[in-house]
Amino acid sequence: MTTTALLKEARRVGRVTSLVSAAVNMSLVAIKLVLGTLSGSAALIADGIHSLADLLTDVLTLVTVQIGRTEADDSHPYGHGKFETFGALALAIVLFLTGVFLFYEAAVQLYTHAPLKPLPAYALYAALISVFANEALFRYCLREGKRVNSNVIIANAWHHRADGLSSLAALFGIGLSVAGFPLFDPIAAAAVALVVMKMSVKIGLESFDELVDAAVDTDTQNQINVLITEAAGVRDCHMMRARKLGGHILVDVHVDVDSHISVSEGHLVAERVEHMLKEKVDGVTDVIVHIDPKGGGAVSPHAARRSTLKKHILDTLQAEAPAIKTEPYIVLHYFDHHIETDIILPEADSKPLKKALPFLRKALEKPQGPFQQVRIHLMLKD
Repeated sequence: MTTTALLKEARRVGRVTSLVSAAVNMSLVAIKLVLGTLSGSAALIADGIHSLADLLTDVLTLVTVQIGRTEADDSHPYGHGKFETFGALALAIVLFLTGVFLFYEAAVQLYTHAPLKPLPAYALYAALISVFANEALFRYCLREGKRVNSNVIIANAWHHRADGLSSLAALFGIGLSVAGFPLFDPIAAAAVALVVMKMSVKIGLESFDELVDAAVDTDTQNQINVLITEAAGVRDCHMMRARKLGGHILVDVHVDVDSHISVSEGHLVAERVEHMLKEKVDGVTDVIVHIDPKGGGAVSPHAARRSTLKKHILDTLQAEAPAIKTEPYIVLHYFDHHIETDIILPEADSKPLKKALPFLRKALEKPQGPFQQVRIHLMLKD
């Protein structure tokens, strides 16, 4: 599937999962708040407010996925993925504040010693419906979110799981209250709040790491490094960096290759590395490969220019082998402390030229000259 098709599919999935979740949560909000108010259950009301937060995050998910999976443009050449990440962070903040509010309400009810009475049995039904509905939403959204690799849809799935767990806690507290232990209803409400806050912190930290370009997990880094070194033509790799951007992984790496291969062969090695990572590492969509000569070290940007070295070679050729009329092919090899060159001469049948080769090489390898090693090749004629 092409990148454009993947982006369209992600937007479609974000739209469908959000609408399905919103429809379910609107029903749950109505059921929980109405029955919670009628029965006087703090746990059920708290769970209803949690479902209301779910409804808001469904809207947030819908908006951020539509924006985040828009194709790159002139204003956002790297794409809009961080809009999606920002949406997940905002979702986490809403979740955390909801948890704080629910915990405060439960604590007030516990410490003010407000009179508590056993709850009616029908309060159990709302919590039971919520447990099954949210677990179904969790499984559906998690499956779809992983399929299109969307952090915000996955975060919303875990939000549904948190709501399901909070409903389970509410079910437990309400059940004990119905059985004659009313104190467990606000205790269950506090447990709901703690579950919500814990889940929000997890989602928030993951989103924050992505926004500040934190590295991907160690296992993924190790997998990337191993695959790079297995690519044909790669001698080693270093400075590998991988980060996430809206569900995608971006990689840049320095790859060591044999120091005397051609530019085109080095480019081929880079293409192999890029293809392998995109094919074998889930989520990798962008790879930048910097080719380094093995053992070349750090070459100074102030090293002698090609034009200067070429002039030096041609002047030396003119002085030592004036019979050469055709300009040779010149390949330069830059290393950290020296420069080498391969000179390919087209006039292989000239006896004077062959006699001049040792003197030519010696002249080019003078201690005060720019070259530490010179290799002269004679091109065979057809």
